[in-house]
Amino acid sequence: GERGPARATSARRALARSLSTLLRLFAPFMPFVTEEVWSWWQEGSVHRASWPAASGVEGTGEAYSACIELLGDIRRTKSEAKVGPRAPVALVHLEAPQDEVIALAAALDDLKAAQNVAELALVPGETRSVKVELAP
Repeated sequence: GERGPARATSARRALARSLSTLLRLFAPFMPFVTEEVWSWWQEGSVHRASWPAASGVEGTGEAYSACIELLGDIRRTKSEAKVGPRAPVALVHLEAPQDEVIALAAALDDLKAAQNVAELALVPGETRSVKVELAP
Protein backbone atom coordinates (compact mmCIF):
# COMPACT_ATOMS: atom_id res chain seq x y z
CA GLY A 1 0.00 0.00 0.00
CA GLU A 2 2.93 2.37 0.46
CA ARG A 3 3.27 2.72 -3.33
CA GLY A 4 -0.33 3.78 -3.86
CA PRO A 5 -3.74 2.19 -4.18
CA ALA A 6 -3.31 1.12 -7.82
CA ARG A 7 -0.21 -0.94 -7.02
CA ALA A 8 -1.80 -2.37 -3.89
CA THR A 9 -4.82 -3.49 -5.92
CA SER A 10 -2.53 -5.01 -8.54
CA ALA A 11 -0.60 -6.92 -5.87
CA ARG A 12 -3.81 -8.21 -4.28
CA ARG A 13 -5.11 -9.40 -7.66
CA ALA A 14 -1.82 -11.14 -8.43
CA LEU A 15 -1.86 -12.88 -5.05
CA ALA A 16 -5.49 -13.95 -5.47
CA ARG A 17 -4.79 -15.33 -8.94
CA SER A 18 -1.72 -17.18 -7.65
CA LEU A 19 -3.64 -18.69 -4.73
CA SER A 20 -6.49 -19.74 -7.01
CA THR A 21 -4.07 -21.42 -9.41
CA LEU A 22 -2.14 -23.19 -6.66
CA LEU A 23 -5.30 -24.47 -5.02
CA ARG A 24 -6.54 -25.92 -8.31
CA LEU A 25 -3.16 -27.55 -8.97
CA PHE A 26 -2.91 -29.05 -5.48
CA ALA A 27 -6.57 -30.17 -5.33
CA PRO A 28 -5.97 -33.68 -6.72
CA PHE A 29 -3.24 -34.32 -4.12
CA MET A 30 -4.69 -32.52 -1.09
CA PRO A 31 -8.45 -32.55 -1.68
CA PHE A 32 -9.67 -31.70 1.82
CA VAL A 33 -7.20 -28.89 2.53
CA THR A 34 -7.68 -27.21 -0.83
CA GLU A 35 -11.47 -27.48 -0.56
CA GLU A 36 -11.40 -25.80 2.85
CA VAL A 37 -9.12 -22.95 1.76
CA TRP A 38 -11.13 -22.48 -1.44
CA SER A 39 -14.34 -22.11 0.61
CA TRP A 40 -12.84 -19.19 2.55
CA TRP A 41 -12.99 -16.89 -0.47
CA GLN A 42 -14.56 -18.67 -3.47
CA GLU A 43 -18.01 -20.02 -4.25
CA GLY A 44 -18.53 -23.67 -5.19
CA SER A 45 -15.92 -26.40 -5.10
CA VAL A 46 -12.28 -26.26 -6.13
CA HIS A 47 -12.84 -29.67 -7.68
CA ARG A 48 -15.42 -28.23 -10.08
CA ALA A 49 -13.25 -25.23 -11.03
CA SER A 50 -11.58 -25.26 -14.43
CA TRP A 51 -7.98 -26.39 -14.64
CA PRO A 52 -5.62 -23.36 -14.71
CA ALA A 53 -4.38 -22.27 -18.13
CA ALA A 54 -1.29 -20.29 -19.00
CA SER A 55 -3.12 -17.27 -20.36
CA GLY A 56 -2.63 -13.57 -19.92
CA VAL A 57 1.12 -13.92 -19.36
CA GLU A 58 2.40 -13.50 -22.91
CA GLY A 59 5.57 -11.49 -23.28
CA THR A 60 6.57 -11.59 -19.63
CA GLY A 61 9.30 -14.22 -20.01
CA GLU A 62 11.87 -11.74 -21.29
CA ALA A 63 11.11 -9.20 -18.56
CA TYR A 64 11.23 -11.86 -15.87
CA SER A 65 14.57 -13.20 -17.11
CA ALA A 66 16.06 -9.72 -17.35
CA CYS A 67 14.95 -8.90 -13.79
CA ILE A 68 16.32 -12.16 -12.40
CA GLU A 69 19.67 -11.59 -14.12
CA LEU A 70 20.01 -8.01 -12.84
CA LEU A 71 18.99 -8.97 -9.29
CA GLY A 72 21.59 -11.75 -9.44
CA ASP A 73 24.28 -9.25 -10.46
CA ILE A 74 23.41 -6.99 -7.53
CA ARG A 75 23.31 -9.89 -5.05
CA ARG A 76 26.66 -11.18 -6.33
CA THR A 77 28.25 -7.78 -5.75
CA LYS A 78 26.85 -7.62 -2.22
CA SER A 79 28.05 -11.14 -1.51
CA GLU A 80 31.56 -10.38 -2.78
CA ALA A 81 31.65 -7.24 -0.61
CA LYS A 82 30.51 -9.37 2.36
CA VAL A 83 27.50 -7.19 3.14
CA GLY A 84 23.96 -8.31 3.92
CA PRO A 85 21.19 -8.62 1.35
CA ARG A 86 19.42 -5.48 2.63
CA ALA A 87 22.60 -3.38 2.49
CA PRO A 88 21.90 -0.14 0.63
CA VAL A 89 23.13 0.29 -2.94
CA ALA A 90 23.94 3.81 -4.09
CA LEU A 91 23.90 3.17 -7.84
CA VAL A 92 23.33 0.41 -10.35
CA HIS A 93 24.34 1.32 -13.91
CA LEU A 94 23.21 -1.17 -16.53
CA GLU A 95 24.13 -0.89 -20.18
CA ALA A 96 22.22 -3.47 -22.21
CA PRO A 97 20.47 -4.03 -25.52
CA GLN A 98 17.35 -1.92 -26.07
CA ASP A 99 14.85 -4.78 -25.57
CA GLU A 100 16.32 -5.63 -22.15
CA VAL A 101 16.27 -1.97 -21.10
CA ILE A 102 12.60 -1.69 -22.10
CA ALA A 103 11.73 -4.89 -20.23
CA LEU A 104 13.47 -3.67 -17.06
CA ALA A 105 11.99 -0.18 -17.22
CA ALA A 106 8.54 -1.63 -16.51
CA ALA A 107 9.79 -3.08 -13.21
CA LEU A 108 12.12 -0.26 -12.20
CA ASP A 109 10.50 0.58 -8.85
CA ASP A 110 10.21 -3.07 -7.87
CA LEU A 111 13.85 -3.75 -8.75
CA LYS A 112 14.98 -0.80 -6.65
CA ALA A 113 12.86 -1.90 -3.70
CA ALA A 114 13.95 -5.54 -3.93
CA GLN A 115 17.64 -4.72 -3.45
CA ASN A 116 17.46 -1.37 -1.62
CA VAL A 117 18.84 0.58 -4.61
CA ALA A 118 18.84 4.38 -4.47
CA GLU A 119 19.43 4.96 -8.20
CA LEU A 120 19.07 2.55 -11.11
CA ALA A 121 20.28 3.80 -14.49
CA LEU A 122 19.26 1.85 -17.60
CA VAL A 123 21.23 2.77 -20.71
CA PRO A 124 20.74 1.21 -24.15
CA GLY A 125 23.93 -0.19 -25.64
CA GLU A 126 25.40 -2.90 -27.82
CA THR A 127 26.64 -5.19 -25.06
CA ARG A 128 25.56 -5.88 -21.49
CA SER A 129 27.58 -4.49 -18.60
CA VAL A 130 26.61 -3.83 -15.00
CA LYS A 131 28.30 -1.55 -12.48
CA VAL A 132 27.08 -1.70 -8.86
CA GLU A 133 28.19 0.88 -6.29
CA LEU A 134 27.36 0.06 -2.70
CA ALA A 135 26.39 2.87 -0.36
CA PRO A 136 29.07 3.93 2.13
